[in-house]
Amino acid sequence: MYRSILIPWTEGQTDDFEAGVEALAVRSGAVVHLAVPPGREEVGCVSRWEASGIPVRVSVLPADDAGEVGTYAASAHVELVVLPAGGEGVEPGGGLPHPGGPPVLYLRDGVPRDALFGHVLIVLDGTRTGERVLPWATGLGRLGDARYTLLEVVRPGYLIGTGPSGVKVDWAGVTRSHGEAARYVAEVAERLRGRGFRVDCRTLVRARDAAGILAVARAEGVDLVALACDRGARARDAARLLLAARGPALLLYRCRPSVKRRSLPPKPPEA
Repeated sequence: MYRSILIPWTEGQTDDFEAGVEALAVRSGAVVHLAVPPGREEVGCVSRWEASGIPVRVSVLPADDAGEVGTYAASAHVELVVLPAGGEGVEPGGGLPHPGGPPVLYLRDGVPRDALFGHVLIVLDGTRTGERVLPWATGLGRLGDARYTLLEVVRPGYLIGTGPSGVKVDWAGVTRSHGEAARYVAEVAERLRGRGFRVDCRTLVRARDAAGILAVARAEGVDLVALACDRGARARDAARLLLAARGPALLLYRCRPSVKRRSLPPKPPEA
């Protein structure tokens, strides 16, 4: 996995970002495809990457045109798109690549060159859609012999009363949902442990997904957060807030929405 990486050139690329791409490509043995806009054919990072033994393919494309870049990614069999987190014009899931295409890694400055990602936080939501990020996240984690934490954030439900208290939290519903989430995350963790991965589990209750994700990521020293994003707004909004908060790197996989997972028999993730 990750033998072909696409870098759409942006103004947000720093020397540290390019060094992170270099470390990623060297460890994965990947070919790097660099999409540059017209007039930017001479980019300094190319010679530096080639000096490290990385095959580089430069293509002149409007790097901000998601359609053209997505078409190129499909034709070149790209397996990962890498962008600088917080770079100019960077918007999580902003049409690049197309749903069902390769995931996007929003890479921050300061990625360790030797270990890359030592602790990966995988965000689940109890659906097949959420699980589709698993092979992409473990593929990156393998490059640094990572350990993994699976997390599901449970949002509290509310009851609307007619008394003086008005709206109140449905704590009975929260307890049921939290128990379901804990059982589901434990089931997924056991499947991953059966494949040799080091996995821990977390579930917590928060009104906003990103707040819970950031709390766990910061408390446990996470290097990379991975989540799947469909046409719904929940995961996309969490991704936007994670990028704005200057947290860890973010791996975002765009896919089509699916059905609830908890009532279905377990299915091992693809390698």
